[in-house]
Amino acid sequence: MLSDKAKIIVPADVYKFENDSRFLIPFIQCDKIGFVNKNGEVVIKAQFDYVLDDFVDESSLVRVGNYFRHAIECKTKEPTVYTRKQYGLMNSKGEFVFPIEYEGICPPINSNLYTLRSQTKGYAVADNAGNIIVPFHKYNYIDGYTHGYARVKLGKITNGLLNNDCKWGIIDECGNEVLPPIYQNIWNFYAKNYSTAIVIENDKRRSFSFSMGSFLTAVHDEQQSDNNRDNICDESNGLGCLRKYGIKHPED
Repeated sequence: MLSDKAKIIVPADVYKFENDSRFLIPFIQCDKIGFVNKNGEVVIKAQFDYVLDDFVDESSLVRVGNYFRHAIECKTKEPTVYTRKQYGLMNSKGEFVFPIEYEGICPPINSNLYTLRSQTKGYAVADNAGNIIVPFHKYNYIDGYTHGYARVKLGKITNGLLNNDCKWGIIDECGNEVLPPIYQNIWNFYAKNYSTAIVIENDKRRSFSFSMGSFLTAVHDEQQSDNNRDNICDESNGLGCLRKYGIKHPED
């Protein structure tokens, strides 16, 4: 059986455009993707290798992208060529909010802020009009926005290593640090239906309330072991990996 995310490809002359609820409908021509309206008229010409979202309505913003070939020069042999993806963000008029130059665009959850990842510039936050809210190079990592907040990190060591010197914090939708990046770890909460974020400070576990914008009073010991080291897994997969070893968030 096909998954609910699978899409059926049919010829345009048999497709019933009037039954499609989307504002714009993707089509494929010469292996490129574009968009038509409900009358079958081309609004955005076929030019993309992949599309990650749908134009649900006229205000929708959709991540689109292309493959790029990237060569690395070697002194002793021919250059090594890699194929990689780059993303941009487009509105329903075919105008780019962000050009196709980013290695990652993290969509917001109940927010209007996008986290941008650039291989050369690092991470930044921008709103849905393209205005930069948090500039590149300020943090070494910025997660996606959920509940009006996003995790940030200072330090280049990935969190697969315990006892690293990275420091974590939380920023709001204005880019203000509601928790400065001084904490040992903050568990992933992006795209999670949690009311609190778990913050580790001096091996003690605290809960940051999204509704209050502050810590709850209770403090708990944080027991680190081989069985729960995935608690601190973060940007390697973009959504965290708490449950890989059966670990549950306290609110699960």
